[in-house]
Amino acid sequence: MYQCGMERLLADRVDLVTGRRVALLAHPASLCEDGRHSANRLRECIGSGLRGLMGPEHGFQGQVAAGEPVAHERHPQWDIPVWSLYGADTAWPAMAAEIDTVIFDLQDLGVRCYTYLHTLFELLRAAQTHGWQVIVTDRAVPWAPTVDGPVADEHYKHTICPGSVPFVYGMTPGEATRWYVQQCDGPLDWHVVPAAGYRRGMDPSTIWPQWVPPSPAIRSLTCAHGFPIMVFTEACRQFECARTTANAFTVCQAANVNIPAIVDRLKAYALSGIEFQRVPGVDTQLRLQIADPARCRPIAAAITLLYELHQELPGGLFAENGPTNIRWFDLLMGTDQVRLLLQQGATPAEIIASWQEPLTSFEAERKDALLYDDAD
Repeated sequence: MYQCGMERLLADRVDLVTGRRVALLAHPASLCEDGRHSANRLRECIGSGLRGLMGPEHGFQGQVAAGEPVAHERHPQWDIPVWSLYGADTAWPAMAAEIDTVIFDLQDLGVRCYTYLHTLFELLRAAQTHGWQVIVTDRAVPWAPTVDGPVADEHYKHTICPGSVPFVYGMTPGEATRWYVQQCDGPLDWHVVPAAGYRRGMDPSTIWPQWVPPSPAIRSLTCAHGFPIMVFTEACRQFECARTTANAFTVCQAANVNIPAIVDRLKAYALSGIEFQRVPGVDTQLRLQIADPARCRPIAAAITLLYELHQELPGGLFAENGPTNIRWFDLLMGTDQVRLLLQQGATPAEIIASWQEPLTSFEAERKDALLYDDAD
Protein backbone atom coordinates (compact mmCIF):
# COMPACT_ATOMS: atom_id res chain seq x y z
CA MET A 1 0.00 0.00 0.00
CA TYR A 2 1.29 3.45 -0.92
CA GLN A 3 2.28 5.64 2.02
CA CYS A 4 3.67 9.17 1.69
CA GLY A 5 6.89 10.22 3.39
CA MET A 6 5.09 12.24 6.07
CA GLU A 7 3.26 9.13 7.27
CA ARG A 8 6.60 7.32 7.49
CA LEU A 9 8.27 10.23 9.30
CA LEU A 10 5.59 10.26 11.99
CA ALA A 11 5.53 6.47 12.31
CA ASP A 12 9.21 5.54 12.00
CA ARG A 13 11.50 8.60 12.06
CA VAL A 14 9.97 10.95 14.61
CA ASP A 15 13.43 11.10 16.19
CA LEU A 16 14.36 13.54 13.39
CA VAL A 17 11.96 16.17 14.78
CA THR A 18 11.85 15.37 18.50
CA GLY A 19 13.13 18.33 20.49
CA ARG A 20 13.60 20.42 17.34
CA ARG A 21 12.17 23.80 16.34
CA VAL A 22 10.37 22.84 13.16
CA ALA A 23 8.84 24.67 10.20
CA LEU A 24 6.68 22.82 7.68
CA LEU A 25 6.61 23.76 4.00
CA ALA A 26 3.26 22.59 2.69
CA HIS A 27 0.12 23.44 0.72
CA PRO A 28 -3.44 22.06 0.42
CA ALA A 29 -2.28 18.87 -1.34
CA SER A 30 0.00 17.98 1.59
CA LEU A 31 -2.38 15.33 2.88
CA CYS A 32 -1.71 12.06 4.63
CA GLU A 33 -3.42 8.82 3.71
CA ASP A 34 -6.13 9.39 6.32
CA GLY A 35 -7.14 12.59 4.50
CA ARG A 36 -5.79 14.90 7.18
CA HIS A 37 -3.32 17.68 6.45
CA SER A 38 0.31 17.05 7.34
CA ALA A 39 0.39 20.22 9.45
CA ASN A 40 -2.32 18.87 11.73
CA ARG A 41 -0.67 15.48 11.98
CA LEU A 42 2.73 17.03 12.72
CA ARG A 43 1.36 19.41 15.36
CA GLU A 44 -0.36 16.53 17.13
CA CYS A 45 2.98 14.72 17.20
CA ILE A 46 5.39 17.50 18.27
CA GLY A 47 3.05 20.16 19.71
CA SER A 48 4.81 23.47 20.30
CA GLY A 49 7.83 22.12 18.44
CA LEU A 50 6.01 23.23 15.29
CA ARG A 51 7.21 26.85 15.24
CA GLY A 52 6.06 27.95 11.80
CA LEU A 53 4.57 27.09 8.43
CA MET A 54 5.85 27.96 4.97
CA GLY A 55 4.04 28.30 1.67
CA PRO A 56 5.33 28.13 -1.94
CA GLU A 57 3.82 29.85 -4.99
CA HIS A 58 0.03 30.09 -4.44
CA GLY A 59 0.62 30.12 -0.67
CA PHE A 60 0.15 27.69 2.19
CA GLN A 61 -3.62 27.90 1.61
CA GLY A 62 -3.18 27.51 -2.17
CA GLN A 63 -5.44 30.42 -3.07
CA VAL A 64 -3.08 32.98 -4.62
CA ALA A 65 -3.06 33.28 -8.42
CA ALA A 66 -0.11 32.07 -10.50
CA GLY A 67 2.83 34.46 -10.44
CA GLU A 68 1.36 36.70 -7.73
CA PRO A 69 3.53 37.43 -4.67
CA VAL A 70 2.39 35.76 -1.47
CA ALA A 71 2.30 37.72 1.79
CA HIS A 72 3.46 36.52 5.20
CA GLU A 73 0.68 35.90 7.74
CA ARG A 74 -0.03 34.16 11.02
CA HIS A 75 -2.00 31.00 11.49
CA PRO A 76 -5.36 32.12 12.92
CA GLN A 77 -5.76 29.21 15.37
CA TRP A 78 -2.18 28.31 16.26
CA ASP A 79 -0.71 31.85 16.32
CA ILE A 80 2.48 30.81 14.55
CA PRO A 81 3.99 32.49 11.47
CA VAL A 82 3.09 31.39 7.96
CA TRP A 83 6.12 32.50 5.97
CA SER A 84 5.95 33.06 2.24
CA LEU A 85 8.66 31.57 0.04
CA TYR A 86 7.27 33.25 -3.08
CA GLY A 87 7.65 37.00 -3.38
CA ALA A 88 10.15 39.79 -3.04
CA ASP A 89 10.63 39.21 0.70
CA THR A 90 10.97 35.53 1.53
CA ALA A 91 12.02 36.25 5.13
CA TRP A 92 14.89 33.76 5.29
CA PRO A 93 16.78 35.84 7.92
CA ALA A 94 13.68 36.20 10.09
CA MET A 95 13.13 32.46 10.04
CA ALA A 96 16.73 31.72 10.94
CA ALA A 97 16.33 32.75 14.59
CA GLU A 98 13.05 30.86 15.02
CA ILE A 99 13.74 27.37 13.64
CA ASP A 100 16.42 24.73 13.19
CA THR A 101 14.55 22.21 11.02
CA VAL A 102 12.41 22.52 7.89
CA ILE A 103 10.22 19.76 6.49
CA PHE A 104 9.50 19.93 2.76
CA ASP A 105 6.15 18.23 2.09
CA LEU A 106 4.87 19.49 -1.28
CA GLN A 107 3.00 17.55 -3.94
CA ASP A 108 4.99 18.26 -7.11
CA LEU A 109 4.56 17.26 -10.77
CA GLY A 110 8.11 16.48 -11.89
CA VAL A 111 8.12 19.35 -14.41
CA ARG A 112 10.98 21.88 -14.28
CA CYS A 113 8.90 25.04 -14.84
CA TYR A 114 6.44 24.11 -12.07
CA THR A 115 7.95 26.33 -9.39
CA TYR A 116 8.10 23.84 -6.51
CA LEU A 117 11.44 22.52 -7.77
CA HIS A 118 12.79 26.07 -7.50
CA THR A 119 11.36 26.28 -3.97
CA LEU A 120 13.09 23.04 -3.00
CA PHE A 121 16.46 24.19 -4.32
CA GLU A 122 16.11 27.61 -2.65
CA LEU A 123 15.28 25.90 0.65
CA LEU A 124 18.35 23.67 0.39
CA ARG A 125 20.54 26.71 -0.31
CA ALA A 126 19.03 28.57 2.66
CA ALA A 127 19.60 25.53 4.87
CA GLN A 128 23.29 25.59 3.96
CA THR A 129 23.48 29.28 4.83
CA HIS A 130 21.63 29.05 8.15
CA GLY A 131 22.66 25.58 9.29
CA TRP A 132 19.14 24.12 9.26
CA GLN A 133 18.28 20.48 9.08
CA VAL A 134 16.10 19.76 6.02
CA ILE A 135 13.78 16.76 5.94
CA VAL A 136 12.08 15.95 2.62
CA THR A 137 9.03 13.78 3.21
CA ASP A 138 8.76 12.28 -0.24
CA ARG A 139 5.70 11.96 -2.45
CA ALA A 140 5.03 10.37 -5.82
CA VAL A 141 4.82 12.74 -8.77
CA PRO A 142 2.76 12.20 -11.95
CA TRP A 143 5.77 12.40 -14.29
CA ALA A 144 8.26 10.41 -12.17
CA PRO A 145 8.69 7.66 -14.81
CA THR A 146 9.61 10.13 -17.57
CA VAL A 147 12.69 12.12 -18.59
CA ASP A 148 12.10 14.32 -21.64
CA GLY A 149 12.95 17.67 -23.18
CA PRO A 150 15.98 19.93 -23.34
CA VAL A 151 18.32 20.12 -20.36
CA ALA A 152 18.28 23.73 -19.15
CA ASP A 153 21.23 25.87 -20.10
CA GLU A 154 23.11 27.07 -17.00
CA HIS A 155 22.67 30.69 -18.17
CA TYR A 156 18.87 30.47 -17.79
CA LYS A 157 18.21 30.92 -14.07
CA HIS A 158 14.67 31.68 -12.95
CA THR A 159 11.87 30.40 -10.73
CA ILE A 160 10.69 28.37 -13.75
CA CYS A 161 14.23 27.27 -14.63
CA PRO A 162 16.00 26.48 -11.34
CA GLY A 163 18.66 24.03 -12.44
CA SER A 164 20.31 22.08 -15.25
CA VAL A 165 17.65 19.40 -15.51
CA PRO A 166 15.37 18.43 -18.42
CA PHE A 167 11.91 19.95 -18.81
CA VAL A 168 10.45 16.71 -17.41
CA TYR A 169 13.16 15.42 -15.10
CA GLY A 170 11.83 12.12 -13.76
CA MET A 171 12.45 12.60 -10.05
CA THR A 172 10.33 12.92 -6.93
CA PRO A 173 11.21 15.73 -4.47
CA GLY A 174 13.28 13.28 -2.44
CA GLU A 175 15.20 12.16 -5.51
CA ALA A 176 15.65 15.77 -6.66
CA THR A 177 17.15 16.48 -3.23
CA ARG A 178 19.58 13.61 -3.63
CA TRP A 179 20.50 14.89 -7.11
CA TYR A 180 21.02 18.42 -5.73
CA VAL A 181 23.29 17.17 -2.97
CA GLN A 182 25.43 15.40 -5.58
CA GLN A 183 25.97 18.78 -7.30
CA CYS A 184 26.39 21.12 -4.35
CA ASP A 185 29.44 22.15 -2.36
CA GLY A 186 29.62 22.66 1.38
CA PRO A 187 27.90 20.96 4.33
CA LEU A 188 24.17 20.31 4.35
CA ASP A 189 22.21 18.50 7.07
CA TRP A 190 19.56 16.68 5.03
CA HIS A 191 17.32 13.63 5.22
CA VAL A 192 14.88 12.11 2.75
CA VAL A 193 12.05 10.00 4.14
CA PRO A 194 10.94 7.91 1.13
CA ALA A 195 7.36 7.03 0.30
CA ALA A 196 6.50 3.38 0.95
CA GLY A 197 4.87 0.99 -1.49
CA TYR A 198 5.75 3.19 -4.47
CA ARG A 199 7.07 2.19 -7.90
CA ARG A 200 7.35 4.38 -10.97
CA GLY A 201 4.46 4.00 -13.36
CA MET A 202 2.17 2.24 -10.89
CA ASP A 203 -1.59 2.78 -11.15
CA PRO A 204 -2.18 6.45 -10.18
CA SER A 205 -5.50 5.57 -8.52
CA THR A 206 -3.59 3.68 -5.82
CA ILE A 207 -1.50 6.79 -5.10
CA TRP A 208 -4.11 9.52 -5.54
CA PRO A 209 -7.56 7.95 -5.02
CA GLN A 210 -8.80 11.53 -4.82
CA TRP A 211 -6.63 14.20 -6.45
CA VAL A 212 -6.14 17.39 -4.44
CA PRO A 213 -4.94 20.36 -6.53
CA PRO A 214 -1.34 21.32 -5.68
CA SER A 215 -2.05 24.66 -7.42
CA PRO A 216 -5.32 26.25 -8.55
CA ALA A 217 -5.08 25.25 -12.23
CA ILE A 218 -4.02 21.63 -11.69
CA ARG A 219 -7.52 20.54 -10.75
CA SER A 220 -7.12 16.90 -11.75
CA LEU A 221 -4.49 14.31 -12.57
CA THR A 222 -5.46 14.84 -16.22
CA CYS A 223 -4.49 18.53 -15.88
CA ALA A 224 -1.20 17.47 -14.27
CA HIS A 225 -0.42 15.20 -17.21
CA GLY A 226 -1.35 17.91 -19.72
CA PHE A 227 0.67 20.65 -18.03
CA PRO A 228 4.11 20.09 -19.64
CA ILE A 229 2.54 19.75 -23.08
CA MET A 230 0.33 22.84 -23.00
CA VAL A 231 2.22 25.18 -20.65
CA PHE A 232 3.89 26.86 -23.66
CA THR A 233 0.64 28.79 -24.13
CA GLU A 234 1.83 31.00 -21.26
CA ALA A 235 4.38 32.39 -23.74
CA CYS A 236 2.55 31.88 -27.05
CA ARG A 237 -0.38 34.16 -26.39
CA GLN A 238 -2.00 33.37 -29.71
CA PHE A 239 -3.31 30.28 -27.94
CA GLU A 240 -5.21 29.55 -24.75
CA CYS A 241 -5.20 26.44 -22.56
CA ALA A 242 -8.41 26.91 -20.51
CA ARG A 243 -6.33 27.58 -17.38
CA THR A 244 -9.30 28.80 -15.33
CA THR A 245 -11.50 25.77 -16.10
CA ALA A 246 -11.57 22.09 -15.21
CA ASN A 247 -9.96 21.42 -18.62
CA ALA A 248 -6.79 23.41 -17.87
CA PHE A 249 -3.79 22.25 -19.93
CA THR A 250 -5.86 19.65 -21.78
CA VAL A 251 -7.05 21.88 -24.65
CA CYS A 252 -5.47 24.38 -27.02
CA GLN A 253 -7.70 27.07 -28.45
CA ALA A 254 -6.96 29.58 -31.20
CA ALA A 255 -9.27 31.59 -33.42
CA ASN A 256 -6.94 32.31 -36.34
CA VAL A 257 -5.52 28.90 -37.32
CA ASN A 258 -7.01 25.84 -39.00
CA ILE A 259 -7.24 23.57 -35.98
CA PRO A 260 -8.94 20.65 -37.82
CA ALA A 261 -6.11 20.60 -40.39
CA ILE A 262 -3.51 20.67 -37.61
CA VAL A 263 -5.17 17.75 -35.82
CA ASP A 264 -5.17 15.75 -39.05
CA ARG A 265 -1.46 16.39 -39.55
CA LEU A 266 -0.66 15.52 -35.94
CA LYS A 267 -2.22 12.06 -36.36
CA ALA A 268 0.46 11.22 -38.92
CA TYR A 269 3.16 11.45 -36.26
CA ALA A 270 1.71 8.48 -34.33
CA LEU A 271 2.88 9.88 -30.99
CA SER A 272 3.20 7.25 -28.26
CA GLY A 273 0.61 7.23 -25.49
CA ILE A 274 -1.02 10.47 -26.61
CA GLU A 275 -3.51 11.74 -29.17
CA PHE A 276 -4.58 15.21 -30.24
CA GLN A 277 -8.30 15.24 -31.07
CA ARG A 278 -10.83 17.57 -32.60
CA VAL A 279 -13.55 18.90 -30.32
CA PRO A 280 -16.89 18.11 -31.98
CA GLY A 281 -18.55 21.27 -33.23
CA VAL A 282 -15.66 23.52 -32.15
CA ASP A 283 -13.21 24.24 -34.98
CA THR A 284 -11.10 26.59 -32.84
CA GLN A 285 -10.02 24.00 -30.29
CA LEU A 286 -8.08 20.75 -30.06
CA ARG A 287 -8.15 18.38 -27.15
CA LEU A 288 -5.31 16.41 -25.61
CA GLN A 289 -5.93 12.77 -24.72
CA ILE A 290 -3.16 10.96 -22.82
CA ALA A 291 -4.02 7.27 -22.92
CA ASP A 292 -0.77 6.01 -21.40
CA PRO A 293 1.45 8.54 -19.55
CA ALA A 294 4.17 5.93 -19.04
CA ARG A 295 4.69 5.69 -22.83
CA CYS A 296 4.16 9.39 -23.57
CA ARG A 297 7.04 11.74 -24.26
CA PRO A 298 5.36 15.02 -23.31
CA ILE A 299 7.93 17.48 -24.60
CA ALA A 300 8.32 15.60 -27.87
CA ALA A 301 4.53 15.92 -28.18
CA ALA A 302 4.67 19.62 -27.25
CA ILE A 303 7.36 20.31 -29.86
CA THR A 304 5.35 18.50 -32.52
CA LEU A 305 2.31 20.62 -31.74
CA LEU A 306 4.40 23.80 -31.64
CA TYR A 307 5.89 22.94 -35.01
CA GLU A 308 2.47 22.50 -36.63
CA LEU A 309 1.15 25.71 -35.08
CA HIS A 310 4.30 27.52 -36.22
CA GLN A 311 3.70 26.32 -39.80
CA GLU A 312 0.08 27.45 -39.73
CA LEU A 313 0.61 31.01 -38.49
CA PRO A 314 1.50 33.81 -40.93
CA GLY A 315 5.02 34.78 -39.88
CA GLY A 316 5.21 31.79 -37.52
CA LEU A 317 5.13 31.73 -33.74
CA PHE A 318 7.91 34.27 -33.40
CA ALA A 319 6.85 36.99 -35.85
CA GLU A 320 8.39 40.38 -35.12
CA ASN A 321 6.13 42.39 -32.80
CA GLY A 322 3.86 39.34 -32.53
CA PRO A 323 2.10 38.15 -29.37
CA THR A 324 4.67 35.50 -28.38
CA ASN A 325 6.77 36.50 -25.37
CA ILE A 326 10.09 35.22 -26.70
CA ARG A 327 11.98 35.68 -23.43
CA TRP A 328 9.33 33.70 -21.54
CA PHE A 329 9.31 30.98 -24.21
CA ASP A 330 13.08 30.57 -23.89
CA LEU A 331 12.87 30.54 -20.08
CA LEU A 332 10.19 27.85 -20.19
CA MET A 333 12.35 25.76 -22.51
CA GLY A 334 15.50 26.58 -20.55
CA THR A 335 17.29 27.34 -23.78
CA ASP A 336 16.94 29.42 -26.93
CA GLN A 337 17.83 26.46 -29.15
CA VAL A 338 14.26 25.17 -29.51
CA ARG A 339 13.05 28.55 -30.72
CA LEU A 340 16.01 29.03 -33.05
CA LEU A 341 15.52 25.60 -34.60
CA LEU A 342 11.81 26.29 -35.13
CA GLN A 343 12.69 29.59 -36.79
CA GLN A 344 15.22 27.82 -39.01
CA GLY A 345 12.59 25.34 -40.22
CA ALA A 346 13.85 22.27 -38.37
CA THR A 347 11.42 19.37 -38.15
CA PRO A 348 10.14 17.98 -34.84
CA ALA A 349 12.45 14.97 -35.22
CA GLU A 350 15.46 17.26 -35.70
CA ILE A 351 14.53 19.40 -32.68
CA ILE A 352 13.98 16.35 -30.49
CA ALA A 353 17.32 14.91 -31.64
CA SER A 354 19.08 18.13 -30.63
CA TRP A 355 18.56 17.47 -26.93
CA GLN A 356 19.19 13.71 -26.85
CA GLU A 357 22.89 13.78 -25.98
CA PRO A 358 22.58 15.99 -22.87
CA LEU A 359 19.39 14.14 -21.95
CA THR A 360 21.23 10.81 -22.02
CA SER A 361 24.01 12.28 -19.88
CA PHE A 362 21.46 13.54 -17.36
CA GLU A 363 19.75 10.14 -17.16
CA ALA A 364 23.09 8.53 -16.31
CA GLU A 365 23.78 11.23 -13.72
CA ARG A 366 20.31 10.84 -12.22
CA LYS A 367 20.60 7.09 -11.58
CA ASP A 368 22.43 7.47 -8.28
CA ALA A 369 19.69 9.78 -6.98
CA LEU A 370 16.79 7.38 -7.64
CA LEU A 371 14.92 5.72 -4.77
CA TYR A 372 12.21 3.68 -6.49
CA ASP A 373 12.02 0.82 -8.96
CA ASP A 374 9.84 0.81 -12.06
CA ALA A 375 6.42 -0.81 -11.93
CA ASP A 376 6.20 -4.28 -13.49
